[in-house]
Order: sequence, then structure tokens, then C-alpha cells
Amino acid sequence: MAGKRQVEDRAWFERELEGSEFRDARLSKRFGTLLEQLWKGMGQTSLPARTGPIPRQPIVS
Repeated sequence: MAGKRQVEDRAWFERELEGSEFRDARLSKRFGTLLEQLWKGMGQTSLPARTGPIPRQPIVS
């Protein structure tokens, strides 16, 4: 059953790429790479951008 799900998921992924139009082929390739990376990360926790306290900087007027 998981194999069928993967095939369906891949078909959705391919349809999304085919339905996207960009002026430059490089943008299409980048979009495909980004979409694939996001897809592979589904269900995983995202890491915080920064760990620890945020340093305060003085306001300069």
C-alpha cells in the first residue's frame, strides 16, 4: 500500500512541476529542487534558526 502512495505522491509532484511556468528554465529547475527538498522534509521537525538568547543591540538615533 505504501508503494501506491509513493507513486501517487510522485505523480502529484510531477504535475506541479509541469503546471509551473517560468521565464527562465533555470528558475524551473530551482523550483523543482526546492519543491523536492520540501517534499522530502514533510513530517520532520524544523530546526530553529538560532539557539540561545538574542543579543540586544543599542538603538542609535
